[in-house]
Order: sequence, then C-alpha cells, then structure tokens
Amino acid sequence: MSDRLPTTPPPGAPRDVPSAVRIVAALGIAYALVAVGAAVYVLVLLRDGVGGLAAAASDRFVLRGAVMLILALLIAAAALAVGARRLLGGRGALMLAIPLAIVVVVGTVGEIADSIGGVDGRSLLIGLGIIVAAGVPLLLLGTRGARNWIRS
Repeated sequence: MSDRLPTTPPPGAPRDVPSAVRIVAALGIAYALVAVGAAVYVLVLLRDGVGGLAAAASDRFVLRGAVMLILALLIAAAALAVGARRLLGGRGALMLAIPLAIVVVVGTVGEIADSIGGVDGRSLLIGLGIIVAAGVPLLLLGTRGARNWIRS
C-alpha cells in the first residue's frame, strides 16, 4: 500500500477554484454590468431623443433598432452573469464563452471593415480594446488550470 496522499479530493469535498477561473468570472460579471449600463444609456438617449436616436419619434425603424439593441445588451448581460456563476460552480464555461466569442468575431470583422473604410485611428483603437477585453477571458479559459476545472 502506498503512503502517498490521494491527488483528488473525495466526492462532495470543496475544490479550490483556479485563479484564471476566478479572473474570468470576475470579468464576466464586470462585462455584464457594463452591458446593463450601456442598455440604460441607450434607453435614456431614446427617452430624451438625443443624438442619432432623435429620429425615433418619427421613424419606427430607428425605434425598433434601439429597442433591439437594448434587448440584445440585456440578454448578453444575463448570459455573462449566469455563465460566470456556472463557471464558478464548475458547470462549464460555454454560456460565458459564447457572448465573448461573438464580440471577438463580430468585432474583428467590424475592425477590418472600418480600417478599409478609412475610419480614424482613435475609433480603431477603441474597437481593438473591446476585442482584447473580450478575448482575454477566452485565453484564460484555455489555461491548464481552467481546462482542468471545467472538465472535472
């Protein structure tokens, strides 16, 4: 009989959450709060008729687009928050990874189109920052500790 300690805890014992998983969950919650804030901001602009949303009173398509954006932001916020909770509970990362991957893919395509269209550098840097902010948690989910946590 070996005198070595078992490497896995007994069933039902609490497990230590890897740092990468904690960071990804915290970023997921932070991004969810940002999405809710953006939805509220668009709602306030819509209510006040400011900027591009001033036409919402007379153009139903502008109103429909603004409402769809608000709903999309709230759905993304809910998916990020629930996904972060599921990740910490060891029930997978898919619900958190999907909204982030959508931001990376759509943002990359948008950045390419903007650079071809001649958008100024400041706008491109903002877009790049958003892509990186969404990509960092995806990269952290690929670390060995996070992969082991998700699989176990």
